[in-house]
Amino acid sequence: MELEDTTHVNTPEGVLLELTLAGLGTRMTAQIVDGLIKGGILLGALLIVGFAEITPLLLLTLIPILFFGYELVFEAIWSGRTPGKRSSGIRVVRADGGPITFTASVVRNLLRIVDQLPVGYGTGAV
Repeated sequence: MELEDTTHVNTPEGVLLELTLAGLGTRMTAQIVDGLIKGGILLGALLIVGFAEITPLLLLTLIPILFFGYELVFEAIWSGRTPGKRSSGIRVVRADGGPITFTASVVRNLLRIVDQLPVGYGTGAV
């Protein structure tokens, strides 16, 4: 009985790669770490807004940029890893096992919004 989900990829050189897919617990751990970091950034932004008396509209613009841009920027510059993914030992790759591209990361993170509906990853987890 195999406990880990794997996928196989044939490379152009004719080498068969076996990739182990991240499980629900590993993905959740990465999301918790990333969520704590994003929460800290948001708390810092709230403190700055409070002290600088900046309009709340700026903060409302910052929140979507933070939650969308965080994943996008880290996946692009760290080869498919955010700090949470790095701490969990996982990374995002394309279906062929290659590194994620910027365009693929944009599409992936736009679809993340749909994946969170209606109950915050509950549907995806099931």
